[in-house]
Amino acid sequence: MRKSSLFPLVVLSAGFGSPAFAHHPMGGRIPATFMEGLLSGLAHPVIGPDHLLVIVAVGLLTVGLSHGAWLAGSFVAATLLGTGLHLARLDIPAAEVLIAGTVVLFGTLLFHARSAGRSIALSSLTPIAVGAGALHGYAYGEAIVGAGASPLVAYLLGFCAIQAVLVLGVRYLTGWIATKGIAVARVHAISGTAVSILGVALVIAALNG
Repeated sequence: MRKSSLFPLVVLSAGFGSPAFAHHPMGGRIPATFMEGLLSGLAHPVIGPDHLLVIVAVGLLTVGLSHGAWLAGSFVAATLLGTGLHLARLDIPAAEVLIAGTVVLFGTLLFHARSAGRSIALSSLTPIAVGAGALHGYAYGEAIVGAGASPLVAYLLGFCAIQAVLVLGVRYLTGWIATKGIAVARVHAISGTAVSILGVALVIAALNG
């Protein structure tokens, strides 16, 4: 296996640099200023391994899709919706388990993305991306409940921006890897396996509280 084909594993493993489900960029303190809200929003999707893994998976799934930008945009927009649900005090039972489950789901989708030489249909992926995005956005909302208007707006801008950058970055790097002779199908298979395994670990951790 060429070293470049290990790239997805390196990126995905980086997501486990912080404890699962303890994604509070401000150390549990509610952001009080615009800058604190922005920094918190930028950090939240990155320091949460469950969030980071799914964002990377979304980026990988956009490779080879003629309307990949629509898939990525649907996911990011849905995270805003999920945060709104949290701010509205809507309770989603077993949210942490469900969020961890989306990691397994996206790993499975990645693994089968190039099955029989065809990518999964965009029409099938979009509802999944929206549902998963809403769940992850619900988790993002936990860190901003009770904040003022200025840090809240900054927080929303921050996590939307970082997710877009990550998706585009993964898409670009996967394309670059393909130019080095590594088939996209191989990248999907390696990444899908890694995401699925790490997702199972996250589900177990969530079930154990």
